[in-house]
Amino acid sequence: MSDLGKFGLDVQIVDGPIGAASALKMSYAGLTKGLIAIGAAMVAGARRAGLSVALRAELERSQPELLRMLCARVPAMFPKAYRWVAEMEQIGEFLGSTEDGAAIYEGIARLYEQIATEWEKAGESSVSFTAITALDGSGSEGFSLRQRFTITMVKNGVSTPLTNQSGSPLFAVPSNVGPRTMPNYPALAAQGVYSLGNGMRVFAGTVDDPFYIDLGAAFDSLNFRTGAGGGVLSPAQDANDHTKLRALSLCQPIPAPGGYSLTPPCWNSSTPRPANFATLFRRSARNEGNPSAASMARRV
Repeated sequence: MSDLGKFGLDVQIVDGPIGAASALKMSYAGLTKGLIAIGAAMVAGARRAGLSVALRAELERSQPELLRMLCARVPAMFPKAYRWVAEMEQIGEFLGSTEDGAAIYEGIARLYEQIATEWEKAGESSVSFTAITALDGSGSEGFSLRQRFTITMVKNGVSTPLTNQSGSPLFAVPSNVGPRTMPNYPALAAQGVYSLGNGMRVFAGTVDDPFYIDLGAAFDSLNFRTGAGGGVLSPAQDANDHTKLRALSLCQPIPAPGGYSLTPPCWNSSTPRPANFATLFRRSARNEGNPSAASMARRV
């Protein structure tokens, strides 16, 4: 059996009598697929009770690893639920009696059966997922992770935290992953512009680069890639290479004589998408020659 590994199969040899490998498989599937079923059932129950936002907040606070697992595996379960019905029934038989937990997996089998039926009726193309319409609160349930940040003003060696006037945390705006997940991305991104008081506003998130130019296409003997039969980048890379810069912007009004206020100047810093916000903020805080650069942000 171990020779099958040469053909791409990950085969683990189990010491024991006949049936040991099957027992191990059922024990493993009972844990992994059982947890997915429990998560799906309790998330649905919380939603019916109007507590889905509260449940998510508590999981983010106390069980972040469990939340990440559920967000990744529960949605992936729906098209496979029909295959798991008989498997859960077999696990119940493996456990034997009700006192030993067999009834738990009989119930899980019925749950997967119901999910499979609803999936088949709806059809994959019309299955409803949780749309993300808000960075926090109702409409944010579809997030698996969110990134918070803080702003601290340093003046004459004195650090002063700058907080959102609404009292809520500052959230970085995520990338636009598509209209099914984020049906109104401009409105979602607009929620990421926070007022810090005294006319100051801040935004952190992913943005398009307004000054982007494909240097290879423009200056490689005017080799405009696809028009010249291709080049270093693929058409998809050409189309997407200028998007999803990580950006931090801070705007602060400047008082003018006579009680007037000048147009709020904005300080911006950005970096290509492989870097994270922590790197961007550290670099931004070291920027010299700009008063706003004294503001620092850190990932929390």
